[in-house]
Amino acid sequence: MDLLEKPAQKIRKDANQGPAPYILNDDLSQATASELTLLVETSGYAPAAIDRSLASLRSAGAQQRRLVWLHAEQTSDTNCDWKEIGHRFAAEASVDLFLTTGFNAREVALGARDAGLFLSNVVVCTDQATACQVLTERLAPGDAILLHEVSSVASQALQRWLKQLWQPMAAA
Repeated sequence: MDLLEKPAQKIRKDANQGPAPYILNDDLSQATASELTLLVETSGYAPAAIDRSLASLRSAGAQQRRLVWLHAEQTSDTNCDWKEIGHRFAAEASVDLFLTTGFNAREVALGARDAGLFLSNVVVCTDQATACQVLTERLAPGDAILLHEVSSVASQALQRWLKQLWQPMAAA
């Protein structure tokens, strides 16, 4: 089963599981310090989609921090205020790290910064591969991660990075 097949999943490292260090748990109310919660939203940038993402992130039960990766790409049917979207995520979901990619990433980052996030916690990446690397370097057990409009290819790359990162922990 792919870790990102469902909209919200928890990943827990478990040293007793051998080569497969992840256990999936869909019950978001039962977060533990050794789990990562992945939330995936792929229904666009409309206010209702942003509201769903914010509600999911707030209810994720993160034991540590809330992290957002938003891919801000203009499409023909997208007419939105990118700065406002960044501001909403930072202000309304108490985000600890805001990572953004895509053509409109800079505008989104300015909105997150204007909402009060420290510059060190607002990261603009030029591509999604770099975003995967930056995100995995900053993750800690207990974090909740929201991927908003991140491509399935990048989501799968993040999954591979997580496996590489946590595999040695599970074997120890």
